[in-house]
Formats: sequence, C-alpha cells, structure tokens
Amino acid sequence: MSAPPPSAPPTRPGRHRLLRLCGEALLILLLGAGAGLARNALRADPLPYDIPGNMLLTESGARVVFLAEALVRYQAAETIFVDARSRDGFLGGHIDGALCVPLEEAELLLDELDLWSGGQPLLVYGATANLLRADELARQLRGRLTSEILILAGGFEGWQQGGYPFSDGPVGLLDAADASEEGGEAW
Repeated sequence: MSAPPPSAPPTRPGRHRLLRLCGEALLILLLGAGAGLARNALRADPLPYDIPGNMLLTESGARVVFLAEALVRYQAAETIFVDARSRDGFLGGHIDGALCVPLEEAELLLDELDLWSGGQPLLVYGATANLLRADELARQLRGRLTSEILILAGGFEGWQQGGYPFSDGPVGLLDAADASEEGGEAW
C-alpha cells in the first residue's frame, strides 16, 4: 500500500481577511498622503518638503513661522524682528528694521531689548534654515521676557531669496557697551 499524498497545510480563514485589511489600510494611507501633498501644493504658503522634522520642534519652545506669515507680520509692523547673527553678519545685510542681538552678547542686551519691544512679539532669525542659533537666542529671551517669541524658518537667507525687504548698515545695531551703562543710547 502506498501512502496517501501529502495534503496542503490547512489555511486559517482569518489569514486572507488580515491580508486584505492590510492592503486596504496601505491604500488608505497612500491616498491620504497624496491628498495631503496636493493640499499643500495648493496653499498660498506651502510647507517646504525639505525641512527636517526637528526644525519645527524647538528646544526653546518658540513657534516656528514660515516666510508668508513673517511677511504679514512685517508689513503690519506688529512684530519686532531680532537678528541673532554676529555684528558682521548684521552689517552685511539684515531684514529691514531688525534689531541686532548677537547670541554672544544677548545677556547684556536683554534688558535693552525688553525696553524696545514694549511687549510686542519678537521674531528671531539666524543666517540660514539651521535654527540652532536663533533657537538658542529664543530660549534666552523666553527665560527673561514676557513677549511672544517666534523663530523664522529659513532665516535671513530664506528672507533674502524670497525677495523681501532687507538692508545693510548699522541701523538697529544695539550696543552692548551702551546697554550695560545706565541711560546709554542703544542706537
């Protein structure tokens, strides 16, 4: 007598259902991602695709704003722009009307900046899309001032590339030596 042919392993009735559900979930995920990308493309100020996710979460807790919102705030003159770059960087070009508060001199200038801001929101920016310098200044500002602190995504480089107003020269250059003296002029 010969042995009966081996039979196929029994299939579980739920396995096919599980595979079908996984396929449907993947399809929904892809459709959602496509709809999100399409919606972003239709925005007046689309979110850039090349920003690392950690850029939007700052150690200082300051909210990151993109160029379109920054421009609205600039045009409404409702926000004070604060340049966290070095004095040389500021003198080489800065957002028109910004105040220069180099990170290295921030501690000396915080009281002076508090007087100038009058409680208005402060939008801090650095040179580029790297937010580290601006975020460090924002952390110091949040620890000492009551104003809302924001950080500009893209920094001065993004502002300049967007064709927004900028200038060079010393207007807005706070002087740490004067700020440390009582009653000194800041401009």
